[in-house]
Amino acid sequence: MTKPTWFHRSAETLTAWLKAQRYLRVRHSEDPPDTLEAGVVYLIGRSDAPWCAAMLCPCGCDADIRLSLIATDSPRWKAKRSSGGSVTIYPSVWRTKGCRSHFYIFKGRVIWARGRRLRART
Repeated sequence: MTKPTWFHRSAETLTAWLKAQRYLRVRHSEDPPDTLEAGVVYLIGRSDAPWCAAMLCPCGCDADIRLSLIATDSPRWKAKRSSGGSVTIYPSVWRTKGCRSHFYIFKGRVIWARGRRLRART
């Protein structure tokens, strides 16, 4: 058996990275839902002025993440809808407990911060 070349290793790394990219759908809700669905960002409040973004952690640990969108809160995030319906949330989300995931949400896509290893779903 031959040793894989740098090209094959690079192709495998790129394929794994592309498969690891996760996309999140957006749902509006006047009130926080009782249960969160994986792969969905809930913008809670009025559709023109949501006060919270809620989601399950995209790493697969299924931790409940709630982000304040209220301008006077600290910390706070901003959610921006694109014309295509996807959402960008900034700044990044960095969990300091549990799985310690650090990621960005840009146009509905989860972009992992450097060095993040994905946890396998169980």
